[in-house]
Amino acid sequence: MNNEISPSTCIQDILNLQQQAQKWYSQFNFPKAEHFYTQAVCQLQTFTRARKSDAAVNVTKLDQIQCDIYLDICKMYIRQDRYDEATNYIQESRQIAIQLQDPLRIARCLDRKGHIQLLKNQYDQALKYFNESLEMKLNVLGDNDNNLDLAESFYYLSKTHYDQAQYNISSSYCEKALSIRIKLLDENDIDVIESHLIKIQIYLKLAKHDEALSVCAKYVNLSSEISESASGDCVTAIIYNSTGIIYSYQSNYSKALLICEMSLKVRLRLFGDNHTYIAESYDSIGSIYCHQSKYDEALSMHRKSVDILLKLFRNNHTLVATSYTNMGHVYFNQSKSDEALSMYQESLSIRLELFENNHTDIASSYNNIGNVYRDQSKFDEALLKYQKSLDILIELFKESHTDVASSYNNIGNFYRDQSKYDKALSEYQESLNIGLTLLEKDHADVAASYDNIGNIYYCQSKYDDALLMYQKSLNIRSKLFGENGNDVAISLCNIGLVYCYQSKYHDALLMLQETLDIQSKSFEGNDARLWYNIGNVGCNKSKYYKAFPMFQKCLNIQLKLIGDNDAHVTTSNHNIGNVYKNQFKYDKMLSMSQVFLDFALKLFGNNHADVAASYNNIGYIYYKQSKYDEALSMYHKSLDIRLELFKDYHADVATSYNNIGLVYYCQSKYDEALSMHEKSLKIRLEILGCNHFDVAKSYDHIGDIYYDQSNYGAAQSMYRKSLDIGLKLFGDNHTEVAKSYRNLGKAYYDQSNYDEARLMYQRFLNIQLTLGDSDTNISSSYEKIGSTYYHQSNFDEALSMFQESLKFRIELLGNDHTEVAKSYDNIGDIYIRQSKYNEALSVYHNSLNIRLKLLADNHPDVVESYVNIAKVNSLQLNYDEAKSMYQKALNIRLNLFGNGNSHVAALYKSIADINLLELKYDTALEQYQRVCEIYINVFGENHAELAQIYTKIADIYDNQSKYNEAFAMRHESQKIINNLQQNRAIDDQ
Repeated sequence: MNNEISPSTCIQDILNLQQQAQKWYSQFNFPKAEHFYTQAVCQLQTFTRARKSDAAVNVTKLDQIQCDIYLDICKMYIRQDRYDEATNYIQESRQIAIQLQDPLRIARCLDRKGHIQLLKNQYDQALKYFNESLEMKLNVLGDNDNNLDLAESFYYLSKTHYDQAQYNISSSYCEKALSIRIKLLDENDIDVIESHLIKIQIYLKLAKHDEALSVCAKYVNLSSEISESASGDCVTAIIYNSTGIIYSYQSNYSKALLICEMSLKVRLRLFGDNHTYIAESYDSIGSIYCHQSKYDEALSMHRKSVDILLKLFRNNHTLVATSYTNMGHVYFNQSKSDEALSMYQESLSIRLELFENNHTDIASSYNNIGNVYRDQSKFDEALLKYQKSLDILIELFKESHTDVASSYNNIGNFYRDQSKYDKALSEYQESLNIGLTLLEKDHADVAASYDNIGNIYYCQSKYDDALLMYQKSLNIRSKLFGENGNDVAISLCNIGLVYCYQSKYHDALLMLQETLDIQSKSFEGNDARLWYNIGNVGCNKSKYYKAFPMFQKCLNIQLKLIGDNDAHVTTSNHNIGNVYKNQFKYDKMLSMSQVFLDFALKLFGNNHADVAASYNNIGYIYYKQSKYDEALSMYHKSLDIRLELFKDYHADVATSYNNIGLVYYCQSKYDEALSMHEKSLKIRLEILGCNHFDVAKSYDHIGDIYYDQSNYGAAQSMYRKSLDIGLKLFGDNHTEVAKSYRNLGKAYYDQSNYDEARLMYQRFLNIQLTLGDSDTNISSSYEKIGSTYYHQSNFDEALSMFQESLKFRIELLGNDHTEVAKSYDNIGDIYIRQSKYNEALSVYHNSLNIRLKLLADNHPDVVESYVNIAKVNSLQLNYDEAKSMYQKALNIRLNLFGNGNSHVAALYKSIADINLLELKYDTALEQYQRVCEIYINVFGENHAELAQIYTKIADIYDNQSKYNEAFAMRHESQKIINNLQQNRAIDDQ
């Protein structure tokens, strides 16, 4: 009896094994697929060796099966990045196909070769193989265009053009492939699904999110609530995952997370724990968590993905590299630069081993590493990586690819950080041009380019241009994401900050509040950036009590989301410190800034831009506390770091020179101050141009130095330059323009040019009233205008101005404030000139009572009040009361300055003058002699004040009939006067 198995049965067994392998392949279970393919090949080879000479065996059929199995194995190996093994099977299958003289199978071999070239980014070679394959298929099939082989060619051509950012061509081929596959295959067939997936990717690239969702809606019901049960098949899971990614693109993270978690549940039920689909789901969920700033959860997901992929592929697969990259992104967002760099370099190592140097994934790795170096202030290394990335992409795509646009964008960011704004603008413009050429005009990447260009204009103080760019970005984002998209909130925030700089505080707050409303929905109030920006507007409006809780909320959110050791947390500490600064709570500000410094040193080491910024902030606190030596030490530390990082020409270097100059100015070291400010100005003119806000501030500071040196003409020139810039940048009604008018006013005032001074002060006041500011600037303006009238003896107008100033101060500050006391003093001075002594005495007492309530008993302002009251009593001939007030003032000054101070001498002189009026010559003489001793010690032998005292002593001697002594005093007085006149004559020459 013959038990030999028939050839047909053997062949069927082989085909069954092939089908089993194909089933597992379609589920991405490559180990099982390989197991069945290996069995099929072994049986085929055994059968062929044993029965090939058997006439009953169809040798052609065996060769066809062998060729097909080899092509299947090739496809599987390509999926696993095993390109060398895949290439070997291509060669084997091609030899068989040629022997068979089978053009369709030869074409399939070309498809496999093209697929490998496509994955290696060898697009020209890939297209050559795919087009050659398509031509062979068309020659064989003729008019029969409903063929799966044709569909495969169209699919590969679609992917190739997609990877080259040729989305319209890609879409056309995708539709051709899909139309064939839908006709010939079940809608849940993996080939149909893959065609739909590439269609979704095209829609996402073109920002057609609704269209992408409509593709998913063919398979799952998106209009109803997503079930929490893990029902569904592999296709459902794929579509769920894709849908989640689309929602993530729309910033709808809560819905994205729900749907991706559903996909994961289905996949876990179908495939168990270790499968590429499971890894894909973990990565998708991790990316959503990262967008939500839930970094610990994100890392957990990405680690799970890596663990699975390492079990499946070890450390040598593109998916492993992608998961490492995803982990790097999370670390980067946490400001954990070293960890991020480690992940990005691990990913790069895998990609360099898998691909040749010119590959998009390698370019992406270089770009990611460049971002880390940029964040670490290692700018030379960052630029090198960015340039490597761009060079690869240019070689692959020329200028026609969105990845090239992204590279230009990153290099633009680099130049922006270095304050090279023109170069940054050029890079951003290149990026925008590519985006407008390749993408829809209403695309998220185009909106981002407008945003970046707007940021440069903002840095250049071109606020109208910035506003135009931000508005374009907002229009696009509103169309794409609706009114509540997170990116919409970013555009609104940018517009709000421009309004803030333009002093349109009401509009700014409206924009930022709208932003907050949007992001509160997306992040449940956990978007710290919004609280930070609203806090900034509050600071700019001097509403510190409102700004502080905003910054505090920002800090609390960031501590909750990302823990203590994060650069964003240090920024919040810094801004809370700024609120304390503006409220003059410098000790608390110093504490916050020290926290910032400690974090920055821990995160970045000694040589980093954030460390320099921290030293700068601490220097500012010392500066405001008049601790000038400590301030200089901090500012110089900041400058040293910035010079090492940025060299000479950088905005931060200019800021350091500027700040050091401010300290020298306060120390009356005018030459050193002028040198620093001129260095700062030179840098600012070089990198910012002549019409920039920071340039205007440099002119202001140089003007202040000339002003203090009584070089009023030079000061006016600087202030005029600042005013011209302000008018160009902001127009007539802006706080910075108002400040320039105020500076010019004080220069004219000190030249006794009161009409011009009043004109400047009036313009300053008009702007403040137009802007609706209810702050001390308005009261100060009335005061300055009143002072010009006072010096022109127009006391009624002066009194009117001083009373307006008092009214504003009481409304803004309440009755008990030092500025209110100052207004009472001004009004008292007018009453004295009008001989209204009782009224003068009343307001001077008001001033004294406020100061005694608010200030220490020995405060200089208390002395001023005692002196004012003494003057009135002296004019009313109430000499005892006058001397009592002068004595109180004298006791305070003696306590503050000792017995050798010119201010102490002035009070001795005032008391002596009253004793002289009372004919108490001996007492007066003793006090005048004490004044002389102090003046000689302070001013030397030749001083006008000393000459006056000698004359008064001479008068006393005359009244005492001591004529020789009187003559001697007058001789000494005249000698001083002659010396002073001679010195002036020499100076005039």
